Amino acid sequence: MDEAEQEALIREFEAISASSRRTWQLVWGLVALGGAAFYAWSAWRQHVEPWGVRYTGVFRPVISNSDAVIAVLGSQAVALGLAAAALLSNVPPKGHRDVGCMPMASRQQLLGLTGAAVGCAGAAFWFSGMWRLANRFGWEHGVHLEALWLPTMPVTCCLLCTYVASSLGDTERQVQRLKDMRYRFKKA
Repeated sequence: MDEAEQEALIREFEAISASSRRTWQLVWGLVALGGAAFYAWSAWRQHVEPWGVRYTGVFRPVISNSDAVIAVLGSQAVALGLAAAALLSNVPPKGHRDVGCMPMASRQQLLGLTGAAVGCAGAAFWFSGMWRLANRFGWEHGVHLEALWLPTMPVTCCLLCTYVASSLGDTERQVQRLKDMRYRFKKA
């Protein structure tokens, strides 16, 4: 391959990388943002009508403080908001392949992992509530497995967002490595 062919191939890989980065950052960032909006809405509903929503109402026998539930739901909304910010803060503009191949910033990874840590704190709260329900009413009647998404969704979503960001960063590093491996073709 001569230099022009190498350059064309690298430009094609950069365009593909930028396009997939844009797509996956938008998809998972908007999923996390939607989750954040849902948990914020749930916190507001808990404030307006305590225990009125089924998925928080099942914990009423073992959690007496409605304000704690509001705080946990709010913290889970913040966790998902951090994950969304990690992905949506540097979505490359369409058609900018150079910007699209920039590596993932450590700030963005820190945002995603911080969101996961905050989500873990919320998960610990909900799992302790499930444990107390099981101790009080038994495993058959006390534990509501349909509410299992409540503690696990923020952690899972934050970790998925961090994984997507890391995976996209690996792809960008491979394109950069390919760029660095270009050689000069000499005509004989």
